[in-house]
Amino acid sequence: MPTEEIEHLLESILVFEPGFKKEILSKSRSLGEDKLLELKNILLEVGRWQKITLDKITKDEPSFMVKIENAKRKTEKEVMDLYKQKLEKADREKMEIILGKISKYE
Repeated sequence: MPTEEIEHLLESILVFEPGFKKEILSKSRSLGEDKLLELKNILLEVGRWQKITLDKITKDEPSFMVKIENAKRKTEKEVMDLYKQKLEKADREKMEIILGKISKYE
């Protein structure tokens, strides 16, 4: 069983922190077939538990997924804004260098 399958299962599990997922994936690369199968079964069980839990939450609180989507959009916008700030700063610095070089020739 390749570790790609483990990686795919980890990606589908929302309740694990990203660092924890990376640690599991890293350690899975040194496991034998039996232990990989055991890990796969554990991850499948966590996935089933997660699905049942999320289904119950969305049934009890239908607006929950809307809240999740709104939070996701907000986070994505913040990330894009950070990139834009860095790019704008880099552009300003480049323009200052170019203007400095141009002014030498005037």
